[in-house]
Amino acid sequence: TGAQAGDTTSSQFWVDADSLLVRRVIVRSPAGATTETRFQRYTDAGGYPIAMALEFLRGGRVYFRQEYANVRVNEVLPAALFDPARWVEAQPIVR
Repeated sequence: TGAQAGDTTSSQFWVDADSLLVRRVIVRSPAGATTETRFQRYTDAGGYPIAMALEFLRGGRVYFRQEYANVRVNEVLPAALFDPARWVEAQPIVR
C-alpha cells in the first residue's frame, strides 16, 4: 500500500517510476512533527546515481539545503582520516 492521494504528513518515501530513484522522504515523529527531505539533481558518479542537492523542510519551509560537488566513488581514504588526533593533517589537498 502507500499513503493516500494528497497525504503529505504520514511517513513515506517517493520513488520516481521511470528512474527508480528516491525523490522525497517524509518522516512524521511520534510527537507529530513532519520533516521532508527532497533529493534533487541526480548525476552519475562512477556508475552510481548521486543526488547532488538535498533540501530539508519542516512545515513546508526549507530549513537546510546541501549541495555537493566533485563527488568521487571508490576513493582510497588514508587511515589517519579516521583518527581524531590526525584528522586535520589527513585532509586531502583539493586542486
